[in-house]
Amino acid sequence: MSAHILVVDDSVVARRIIVQILETAGYEVTGVTSGAEALAVFEAEPVDLAIFDIAMPDIDGFTLLRRVRECPTYKHIPVIMLTASGRDEDVRTAREMGANSFLTKPSSSQMIMQTVAGLLAD
Repeated sequence: MSAHILVVDDSVVARRIIVQILETAGYEVTGVTSGAEALAVFEAEPVDLAIFDIAMPDIDGFTLLRRVRECPTYKHIPVIMLTASGRDEDVRTAREMGANSFLTKPSSSQMIMQTVAGLLAD
């Protein structure tokens, strides 16, 4: 059975691209547009890895990451933070909050796949 990856991004285009890259590689992928939807997915089904956009309107990626890390059921799940800014401060904050990796938009399909595969292999 392939790993289940949750992709959370309010940008339709960015989310579709990431979902397509991961599905083409054989992963089971759920794509959602908000932090609230992501929390519902965590409650409903097992997730092996998650990719969170930082800038989202309802629950931003940092808040979502904090909630995931505070929950004993999901705190072990690898999380990749995704942002268009690439600011050093965002990278530092994400790492301090427990993110496993960080990607900037746009990321190449090769970079996405290497990051995902590396985290799933750990």
